[in-house]
Amino acid sequence: MNTDEKARLQKRRDGREQRRKDKSEELDRRGIDYERLTEFFFDLCLSWCQFLDIETFLFFINGVFLNITKGNHISVSRFKENNEIEVLSIEFINHLLAYRSIC
Repeated sequence: MNTDEKARLQKRRDGREQRRKDKSEELDRRGIDYERLTEFFFDLCLSWCQFLDIETFLFFINGVFLNITKGNHISVSRFKENNEIEVLSIEFINHLLAYRSIC
């Protein structure tokens, strides 16, 4: 293998590595800040669960989680694509309101 071939191969390797880094950085920029997401869900629950009754809080957070994720178990759940997420059903909202009225 001559010097030109070695240089060409190294350039290809460097290009592939740079594309991988660029892709990883792009995913980091588009990724979710889980701490902020957790704070958002907590604030959302606070606004719906007036007295922070634990059953109401858990019912609401679980319903939201199930609505925005897919998977058979929490350890393998992934977020749905935006176009797959549906509005929470009226039955869910009515059930939540019934829970709130009990508190």
